[in-house]
Amino acid sequence: MRTVVIPAFGPLGDVDPFVALGIRLRGAGHRVVIATTRAFEDRVTGAGLEYRPLPRDIEAETRKSAMAQRMLEGQRVRPSRKLVQDMVEDMRAVAFAVIDVSFDADLLLVPAPVSLFGFHIAEGFDIPAIGVFLQPLAPTGDFPPPMAGTRSFGRDANRAMGKLLAVGEQPFLSLINDVRAAFGLAPVSLREHIRKRLDDWHVLHGFSAEVVARPSDWRAGLEVAGYWWPPSVPTWTPPQELVEFLAAGPPPVFVGLGSTATEAGDRYSRIVCSALRRAGKRGVVDSGWARLRGDGPDMITVGDVPHAWLFPRVSAVVHHAGAGTTAAGLRAGVPAVPLPAIGDQPFWAKRLHSLGVAPAVIQRKDLTVERLADAVVAATSDPRYRERAMTISARLQAEDGAVAVLEAVEERLR
Repeated sequence: MRTVVIPAFGPLGDVDPFVALGIRLRGAGHRVVIATTRAFEDRVTGAGLEYRPLPRDIEAETRKSAMAQRMLEGQRVRPSRKLVQDMVEDMRAVAFAVIDVSFDADLLLVPAPVSLFGFHIAEGFDIPAIGVFLQPLAPTGDFPPPMAGTRSFGRDANRAMGKLLAVGEQPFLSLINDVRAAFGLAPVSLREHIRKRLDDWHVLHGFSAEVVARPSDWRAGLEVAGYWWPPSVPTWTPPQELVEFLAAGPPPVFVGLGSTATEAGDRYSRIVCSALRRAGKRGVVDSGWARLRGDGPDMITVGDVPHAWLFPRVSAVVHHAGAGTTAAGLRAGVPAVPLPAIGDQPFWAKRLHSLGVAPAVIQRKDLTVERLADAVVAATSDPRYRERAMTISARLQAEDGAVAVLEAVEERLR
């Protein structure tokens, strides 16, 4: 039995797909270790996988950071030198924890958040590594980098921007070389690190080509595998209050901001409730890290309810456009109203609109009762959005993105 370690650092949407991969790898006869923060220990052990801890409390850290709060509101921020230094030091604890949890690994699966140092750790242990990314981060001319907004400046500029973002890893070079030094490896220059990223790393991407086609200019070794769907929990049963609410009227609208640890939850709750009532819709409000609340008999507030169970029972999903929630909505075949702000959220929001599943993209900084109500009405009253969503859903149901990962793991472990 060979040991595969997956250091899944991030919020829930960055953990569940790797739990899904872990279950499939275990079924193929591998021992699987998933390292993540304490908040998701039960997620890992509940799936029958081995858990090891990574440091930090992402929700608490985000909630107390004024800079993070401004970013969550979609405001432009200019990082100070001290902030960059703090970011490097924060990731230092994660990097050396990944070394600790990977001591007995035969292969490392490297998610994007730890790719800065994950491949170097694999080199230090002299074991193979495969990237398992949830976003198309490699440079391409087909679209601008997902972390750099959605405006395209043409093929050459899009690709150049993607390469430029790699240069932005320069502040982390000292950390990368400290990791290498822990194994007695020679230091790398920024140029060599970037070359490894652009030319050498084998990366499988956990999204469907039906949603983002494999870029035409990607090199061999960068592949679109398909979604890694979060596993169902056999022992989970829906809350009776939610079952009764769903049965008491027409399908409601789901609203959730996932792992958005904003302090503006009260304001968003007021906007959401007013907008749904203006649109004449009942609402299922997911509390999440935003601590949203729905009030009154036409709203219900829920905690962690599996999207695979809930989304087919709603008329539309209003969400932050994280990769995981975007995928879950598409799989369920329901229209979307994306409310993006940071990171890859604008990229996935634009993709939903381009696919014909969402009538509009509302930047979170521009969110108003009127805009949200109008978008909800459009998403639920125009049948074209649901028809398009159902078409994509049917195609996704026929895919099995874990197969490509299983094959790659088997090949590397021969």
